[in-house]
Amino acid sequence: MWYFAEASIVAAEFDWRIFFGGFTAIGIWATAWMQLVLLPFFSRREELHNQFFSSEFPNAVAAIESNRLIPPLARILAQAYQAHRGRSKIDFDTALQLLQDVDFLEDFEQAQAAMSSINNLERFRIKLRLACSVLWYSAASHVLASLLLMLPFFAMISAMDRLKWSLSVLAIVIFSLLWLGTLILTVGWLIRYRQLIGTLTALLETDHTR
Repeated sequence: MWYFAEASIVAAEFDWRIFFGGFTAIGIWATAWMQLVLLPFFSRREELHNQFFSSEFPNAVAAIESNRLIPPLARILAQAYQAHRGRSKIDFDTALQLLQDVDFLEDFEQAQAAMSSINNLERFRIKLRLACSVLWYSAASHVLASLLLMLPFFAMISAMDRLKWSLSVLAIVIFSLLWLGTLILTVGWLIRYRQLIGTLTALLETDHTR
């Protein structure tokens, strides 16, 4: 008898508008998040792969190698060949003498700058790949956190005493913090992701023929 009396008190104190309002808001948010963030980003990943990892990136690296890296190396070899002409063999001392006779520093600096450009492109490509992965998992985790946030509202329906009702409220607080954390993480990585795309796009659009 006491059990049903306690249940009636809890049910009377509970505002069911809060339940239906919170449940509906979470459902709408999870659906909108999937439609506007998760699914569009999933389709965008293939476009990013084709743009940065299959076509533009290899083309940029090939342009740097053919226009900025190979020519100075070829000039260094040509100068070394001219300096070595008439000598039968090259030992260590002869190689040292050749390096002293050949003015290769300017060409070497150009080749070094070309390698630095290639390494810079590769570094930003790795960062972008990491940002894509983290952003995808954080966005999916936010959807999961939104769905988990619905569970305590279901538990409130069967909460027939104050203890179960209090545990449901505690679960809502915990899942709300998880929801907020995944949201902040996703937004932060989304900003980082957009910055990396802008930087890498600018690097790829640079004239690598000079």
